[in-house]
Amino acid sequence: MAYDLIIVGGGIGGSALAATMAKAGQSVLLLEKSTAYEDRVRGEWIAPWGVAETKRLGLYDLLKGAGGHHITSHVTYDESYDPQTAEQTALPLGIFAEGVPGPLTIGHPHHCQTLFDEAVRAGAKALRGVTVTDVKLGASPSVTYEVDGETHTATAPLVVGAEGRQSLVRKEAGIALHQDKPHHWFAGLLVEGVDGWEDTRQAIGTEGNFGFLAFPQGGDRVRVYGGYALDEKGRFAGEDGARKFLDAFRMRSAPANEAL
Repeated sequence: MAYDLIIVGGGIGGSALAATMAKAGQSVLLLEKSTAYEDRVRGEWIAPWGVAETKRLGLYDLLKGAGGHHITSHVTYDESYDPQTAEQTALPLGIFAEGVPGPLTIGHPHHCQTLFDEAVRAGAKALRGVTVTDVKLGASPSVTYEVDGETHTATAPLVVGAEGRQSLVRKEAGIALHQDKPHHWFAGLLVEGVDGWEDTRQAIGTEGNFGFLAFPQGGDRVRVYGGYALDEKGRFAGEDGARKFLDAFRMRSAPANEAL
């Protein structure tokens, strides 16, 4: 079947593009490999200038209504800095984009599903559980895929690859993947039932050999990220790994982390 646009990958970027183009009257085929979105360390914090883009695309009210939560201040903690002074000099995050109070946060799986559903409502043909087996670009682009035990080939003048680092579309287009050499491990957890964290404030800090970022997602949920050295691969391994990871957030320089 012929479409105006085929999008491989129905995550945040792919689904947002599908919804936007379908609303513009284009026929869109959206192909997503997963049948259920997993919690991933990505796409949960939309920068103020990104929030401005969601407004321009008509997606802001949708994401806000789905639980999107604004953060309005930022604190940087450091072991060489008095924490009270850090908190008193918090950076206001409404300074970056006019009419935007700060970053918008929303959980990754929910973010993806909200935009995928919007693409469907807008009229895109959106499929889940899809395996793309072949991509042909050039003068007559096409995508061959399997779904529900059947094989299909669709054509379109434009094929967009939105399926991550191992993108088949990128490889077929001959676009090189550029990656920085790894220098730290980076892990994340979504912490629920948090009591005592200011729900409009994000924080970043370093103490000893551990660096952290924490930002609320609304309600009692806070997403926490931690960075540590490559030679400490097993630092948070084992059944109690999550507990050990959260314990690393206990810092004299960041007393507010006790809420986590």
